[in-house]
Amino acid sequence: MAGRSIPTYVDDDDDGVPLAPPMRPEAVKTPPVIVEEPPEEGDGDGEVPQGEAVGLPAQRIDTSNSIPLADGTLLAREGEREQQRLEEFLATLEPAPPFWARWLDSAGLRWAAVLLGSALTLFVIAQASLFVSQVSALPEPARTIALVGGGIVVLAFVIAGVRLILLYVRLQTTPAFQTDALYELSARQLTRAAHARHAYEVVYDRLRPILATYPLGTAPFERKLVLCGATADEVARLTKMRENLLRANQTKADWVREFDRHFLGLLDEVAARRIRRAALSAGKLTAVSPRGSVDAVIVTALAVELVGDLCAVYNVRANRVDTVRIVGTVLLNTAAASQADDLTQEGAHHLFDALQGHASWLTALFGKAAQKVTGGVADGVVNGSLMYRLGRLTARALRPLQ
Repeated sequence: MAGRSIPTYVDDDDDGVPLAPPMRPEAVKTPPVIVEEPPEEGDGDGEVPQGEAVGLPAQRIDTSNSIPLADGTLLAREGEREQQRLEEFLATLEPAPPFWARWLDSAGLRWAAVLLGSALTLFVIAQASLFVSQVSALPEPARTIALVGGGIVVLAFVIAGVRLILLYVRLQTTPAFQTDALYELSARQLTRAAHARHAYEVVYDRLRPILATYPLGTAPFERKLVLCGATADEVARLTKMRENLLRANQTKADWVREFDRHFLGLLDEVAARRIRRAALSAGKLTAVSPRGSVDAVIVTALAVELVGDLCAVYNVRANRVDTVRIVGTVLLNTAAASQADDLTQEGAHHLFDALQGHASWLTALFGKAAQKVTGGVADGVVNGSLMYRLGRLTARALRPLQ
């Protein structure tokens, strides 16, 4: 019969019965190496491990040749690095303090502001006393008019100072976040998106209470905004923008950008008008002022009033470092105003002396009056420029997003 033959194997008994092929040996599975551990020393209470209680030694599987599992050290280090990056990221949002502020703590900055304010007050009192002694030699009608005018200026300084102190007590401190650093770091590819979101959340949590407490809708505050330079249309736009931001359902980053560009943008325009008006007032009044002592009191009163109005516009007060800087600038402006009149008059005198050899007819025609007018104009320009610089410094310090 054709077909595949079944293999047979030789039987030792030779009984002709074919045998099946031999079985292949099964692969021997190597059991895990069992390492016996020495028994742990008991604590004296007679307890033994559960395995030894049933007659089995303590065993463990040898994993020396396997890949070790993470024990949490690498994850902990990575978490620490992430936290450090986040702290560095958030630190860039705060303005860097100047070198002199690093030597003073919080209490030291507060006392520095108080001392500068006291020095400013004493300087104004000294200038007022000097003015009284100067006008005492004038005839009776002129002396009375001068004393009344000086008293009005001093009273304006006192009212502005008390108002500024009350505003500092009532208002909250501006956060003064560095938005340039925030936008720049958010745009970097190496910056984690989670860090950027967290930074915007920090900024949002600080800005929303400032917006919520902004007293729009109250007639006295809206009148104050109008006096500072805002129009009725701008007040209505501010009110509408505030309501929209408080009800906004958007990301924190979009909310911060809207608050910066639209709400603070309008406040910046109002503050700029108030600063220009203060600079013009300082220039005009000091230009016609007869003495440097009067200039000092006028500049101080206008400066304190300007700082108070800017605090009211932004509805915040400056931090301690910026407060020291602002008060110091006011003190320097006051000192400059007290000396600017004499310096400008002296400069005008030298100018006309130099022109006398080339245009003697000019000096003969105008004479002392021209020197007085020229010195007054120069005095007004100097004081107006210093007032404008003070206003810009104060506005930058008060703005919540810088």
